[in-house]
Formats: sequence, C-alpha cells, structure tokens
Amino acid sequence: PWSLGQTRVQHVWAGLGISGTGVTIAVMDTGADWQHPALVESYRGRPDGELAGDGPPTHETSWFDAVEGSPEPFDPHGHGTHVVGTASGRHGIGVAPGSQWMAVRILEEDGYGYTGDIHAGFQWLLAPGGDPSLAPDIVNGSWSTRPDLDVFLPDVDAIHAAGIITVFAAGNTGPEEGSVRAPANYPGVVAVGASDDIDALAWFSSRGPSAWTNQTKPALIAPGTRILSSLPGGRYGYLSGTSMASPHVAGIYALVLSAQDQLDANQATAVLTSTARLPDNAQPDSNHGWGRVDAYSALMSAVDAASLRGHIYGAGLPLPGAAITVTTPENVKLSFTSDAEGSFSAELLVNEYSVEV
Repeated sequence: PWSLGQTRVQHVWAGLGISGTGVTIAVMDTGADWQHPALVESYRGRPDGELAGDGPPTHETSWFDAVEGSPEPFDPHGHGTHVVGTASGRHGIGVAPGSQWMAVRILEEDGYGYTGDIHAGFQWLLAPGGDPSLAPDIVNGSWSTRPDLDVFLPDVDAIHAAGIITVFAAGNTGPEEGSVRAPANYPGVVAVGASDDIDALAWFSSRGPSAWTNQTKPALIAPGTRILSSLPGGRYGYLSGTSMASPHVAGIYALVLSAQDQLDANQATAVLTSTARLPDNAQPDSNHGWGRVDAYSALMSAVDAASLRGHIYGAGLPLPGAAITVTTPENVKLSFTSDAEGSFSAELLVNEYSVEV
C-alpha cells in the first residue's frame, strides 16, 4: 500500500529489524475476522505456534463483544477488520506486523453504537477476561461522537491511569475549525487526522482546536485516503477516512514501544511528534498537528543503529534529489534521496549492504 511506503515502515522492518514484537494493540470497532489470512497469525487469542484451527483459541482474553456477546471474533460490518489489518496485519498490509491485536466489538452491524456498550468495552479493556496483566499497550478507536459530549471522559481517564496509550480518529467533519470529535478531542488522547497520497491534508479531516484541552488537536496526521487493508471473508479492499489514518499511528506506537519498552505514553508521543513531517515553513497547528507521521524517522531516534552516509556529486557539484537504493542482505530495496547539499544518511543494522545511485 502507498501509505506504508510514505510512512517508510519497510525501512523500519528491513533496515532496523523492528516489527512491533511484544506489543499488543486493542481495536474498539465493529469486530474483526480473526481467521483472515493477514490477521490470524497476529491475533493474540490464537494458540502459540499453531495455525488457525490447530488448537483451542483463547478468545475470552483477546475478544469481547459488548453488542451481542458472541464468544468468537467476527465482523458483520467490515470496518473493524480493515482497521485491524492496517495496525497489525501481515502479508504487507500492516504497519506493525510483529505486534499482536485484540478486539472489542462496540458498534452495531450498521456501524453505530450505544453508550452503554462503549462503556462496557472500555471497562473490559482494563482487565481482559478479568486479568489486568492482559490489558493492551495501545487502544485504537476509529470512531467518534459529537465534539461537545464528555460522556466518555471517565472511561478514557481510567484507560490512561492504567498506562495505556489511546489513539483516536479525529473525525471526517472538516475542514471547519473546531470540528475534531470526541473522544479524540479529550485530554491525553492522540487525535489523528488524515493525509492523502500526495502528502496533503485530506479535505474531510476534522480540525482543532478542542473545547476540552489546549493540547494540539489533531496531534498527528497519517495516510487516510484509499487505504488498502483486510475485509471479512479473506478479502481486501480500499476505505478512506480518519478511521484509516488512526491505525497507522497506533502501529507506529507499537514499533516505538517494541524498540523501547520503558517509554511511557508521554515519552512515546514525544518521539512521534518530534519526528513528524510538516509542510515547508509550517508550524504545528490545528490542521496538521505536529505533522504527518514518519515511522523511520521516529525509530531512528529510538534505536542505536549504525549510520551509512554519503555525498553525491555531479560535474563536481553537490547533486540534490539523487535517488539512492540500499539493498539489504535479504534483497529488500530501501529508497533514499540526497538533500540540498547532495548528502544522504541511512540508519541501519550493522551488516553489509549494496548501494546504488
């Protein structure tokens, strides 16, 4: 998917050897097709080391259906399966394919939800199956309600008190000022807006500021237009919205925590915001937040790697904009571009690489 190329996640997997291992992402949504080929291997409830169906799954600590109490993960809508795929999917669709996912169904078949079901979903996440040690590291919420509603503030406060990172879609009601929706506009929640394939802010992406906090809302933007991911029944398809942008950010949080598991929520957020990309001459604002996430830049600051550096010249002068391809020992090709002074730099695991200009 173009979105994974733009956020340079392959550079993190192949260049830095980080895929999100040891981190769990919870998705609150319409459910999930846990037997989808791209999702089954990263589902936390799957028996360790077993293929789907080869052993008894442990759904009770990795799945909760607040809507109708189904004991096994399913998705009658498709939205949740798409979101899970972007965060933790394998086979080239997910940001953090080494992470594990769990799911809470809080939304009906038509994509709408009731307050009581959502409260129940938040509460279950604090102690999945009754065990607080199985709480997720990150919660992704690709859903929203009116900006003026504070009904979920206590739920979010409880999640934060448990040390869990909350990543929520900003909403699709832009470009009006103050349109970022709840719970994304609550204090401490990482609100995510949407960008497109030319790295511009999507017109529909909700804007800040928030009535509940002076924190920058949205905090970040991420790819959210025509995103390819999983759909129920083993299918794949494209969806657009800040719902699709949010799991990109949740996945990058998983990569950062996998590399530095001692970071708390504020420290991990600082890694992402300090390495995000803003348009030229722009400052953090209520449209772009701190900028569009860049997984490789975030992980370069979090990992002690080796530096491969070079200078490109043409006719004796520094050559800007030159394309450099670094090929790993596993034959994965990573692309870089020289800067205005003709220089390039790549942070990589210590190894032997082929470099082509």
